[in-house]
This record gives sequence, C-alpha cells and structure tokens, in this order.
Amino acid sequence: MSENKQETSFKDDEFDLELLASKLWRLYKKALYKLFYPIRLLWLNPKKLIISMGIAFTLSIILRFTIPPIFETKFIIKPFNVTDIVSIMMLEDLNTMIKDNNYEDLGKQLKLDAEVCENLYKLSNKAFFKNEFRKDTIIGIEITLLLMNPRLVDTFQNAILNNYLEENEFYNRTINIRKQELENLEKLLIEDILDNDSLKRVVTTNVLPRNGGGGFVYGEPLDPQKVYQSGYELQQQLLKVRTAKQYNRSFELAKPGIVRLKPYFPRMTILFPILSIIAILICMFSNYKLYNQKNIRSLESNN
Repeated sequence: MSENKQETSFKDDEFDLELLASKLWRLYKKALYKLFYPIRLLWLNPKKLIISMGIAFTLSIILRFTIPPIFETKFIIKPFNVTDIVSIMMLEDLNTMIKDNNYEDLGKQLKLDAEVCENLYKLSNKAFFKNEFRKDTIIGIEITLLLMNPRLVDTFQNAILNNYLEENEFYNRTINIRKQELENLEKLLIEDILDNDSLKRVVTTNVLPRNGGGGFVYGEPLDPQKVYQSGYELQQQLLKVRTAKQYNRSFELAKPGIVRLKPYFPRMTILFPILSIIAILICMFSNYKLYNQKNIRSLESNN
C-alpha cells in the first residue's frame, strides 16, 4: 500500500510541474504578444507606413529650409567674487524679458536697440562650482545664447558683460570700494618701500670698514639679507596691487563665444525623428481602428 501511495504522489508532482510550465509559457506568449502588439499593428499595412515615413522625410526637408534658423553660441565669464550669485539671478531676469517679448526693457538693460534685441531668442546660464556638492565657490558661468543672426554674437556678449553686469549699481559700488582699498594699500606699500630704502642706506654705511683696521663695526646688528629680501617682497606686492588696479573688474571673459554658421535649429537630425514618431503614431492609430472594424464586421457576419 505504501508503495502505491508513493507512486501516486510522484505522479501528482509531475502533473503539477507540467501544469506550472504550461501556465508560464502562456503568460510568456501573452507578454510577447502585448509587447510586439504595436509592431504588429504597423505591419498590418506596410505600404501606409512607407508612405507616411516618406511624407515625414519630405516635410522635414521643407521645414529645414523654411523655418527661420536659430544659431547657438556659448561663452564663459569668471566673477571676481567667487561666492557671488547675484549675477546668476540677473541673467535669469534677462531670459524672463526674452520670454515675455519685452524687448524695450531688454534693450534698456543691455543698452542696445529694441530691434537688435529681437534677434535674441533665448538666454540660459550654467554655473560651474569648485565643489558640486557644497556649491559655495563659483569658478565660472557659462552663458548660452540662441539668436537669429550669428553676426551679433560679439554684440550681445559685450552688452551682457560690460553694459549689463559691469555697469550694475551693485557691482559699481563694489568696484569703487575695491579701488579705494587698492589705492590705500599702494600708499602703505610705497611708504614701507621708502622706509626699507632708508634701512638699506643705514646698512650700506655701517658695513663700510673703518680707516684704521680690519673688520666691520655695526652700531645695531642688522641683517642685510633680510633687509634686501623684504624690499624685494614689497616691490612684488606693489606690482600686484598696480596690476589689480588696471584689471579692477567684477567679471572677466574667460572664454569668448564662437560664431557658428551652422544653425542650432532647424536640423534634419531633430525634425526627421520628431515627424517620424508622429507618422508612426498616426499609422498605429489608423490601423487599430481598421483592425477593430474588421473584427466587428466578422462578428456581425458570424452572427
């Protein structure tokens, strides 16, 4: 009796495994059917698909040469104050004016004619940080311009940098403060250099040997090497201060924009994929409707 029970249990186990495998196979086929259902819809009428793709290609060529071209340029500016984020907010204000087609105020800010500003299609900026996680030190700001006329790249670049950012009241005030600080520092360095020169004269006179004998006699023990080294360092500091006075700006053009004659838009690489997707969706929708109509007619004829 026990042997018969074991045989029946083995048979039940084998039946359950076969049933599970068949169910899994059916589910797999259903999943493949649903996955490739759009492709099956497209191939219900391949001629329509080929004609639609041809129309999409023709339209993309027509739009490529009829839509007014838009050109792209990028330039990078470097702020003097690496913790300053006011400039980023100011650049976003410019883009807001462009979106609102407020070219009169945009021209006032950039000190350009409103007609010239109408060539500006979009402005965006991206800040590069020394540490992308902390984002507390800006090493550069990349400004991207989309414009209608590529010959106006230098015009907009200079207007944004010099007329808008540099001439801002906030940055003018900081420049004046820094200029006054540099002038005061220059005066102090000049005074220190004069004092150091007087020390050099004292060292030179005290180093001279006396008439009567050998050796040197010092009144106060001065180290000539340190005196001359300090004089050299003061001269270097004075040179840096005077250089900073000449380049007393809030921003520096790190990388100028390049005039690209190839348009950013329209391009075949953008137009044709978009129109192809639209053509495929239209074919799928029309084939789906025809497929349902055929099924309904077949059901009605069977009834």
